[in-house]
Amino acid sequence: VTARRQAEPLQEVPLSVTAFDGKGLEIRRIADRTALADFTPSLFAISGGYPREYAFFALRGQGPAFGSVPGVVNYFAEVPNATSIDGRVGTYFDLQSVQVLAGPQGTLFGKNATGGNILFEPMRPQETDGGYVRAEYGNFNDRRIEGAVNFAMADGKVLLRVAGDVG
Repeated sequence: VTARRQAEPLQEVPLSVTAFDGKGLEIRRIADRTALADFTPSLFAISGGYPREYAFFALRGQGPAFGSVPGVVNYFAEVPNATSIDGRVGTYFDLQSVQVLAGPQGTLFGKNATGGNILFEPMRPQETDGGYVRAEYGNFNDRRIEGAVNFAMADGKVLLRVAGDVG
């Protein structure tokens, strides 16, 4: 996990952390904020307002506050997002890991979050060519296609990964 801004084993971190790697996200079918909240203690997904895609989290009773810093700050690739537009099913795709850090996190992250932080880490480009495609079809004509393509160019010095999801 990278809860203290460096990679280290989860058991050495003196914080309350719930971590899912890419395989764990797939096994538990965590594809949106509601599913993430279902598998994380004291995490609540809050939706509402317009548009419906705006989503907020509450962790340890600390959530969005009117006109002030939110209680939970989401990070995507180590960049803070004050408002998270992740309300649609299938938004969590091609992720390397998701880490939910409970408790105040202002010291290491520089942005005060009294409830905690949620770290979304995307898959990094690999030094080999490859990719995947996943298609799903369900009740009521529900369809979803997800995929990623990885290219290693210039003898591994330039790497490119393109991922997408249509649902």
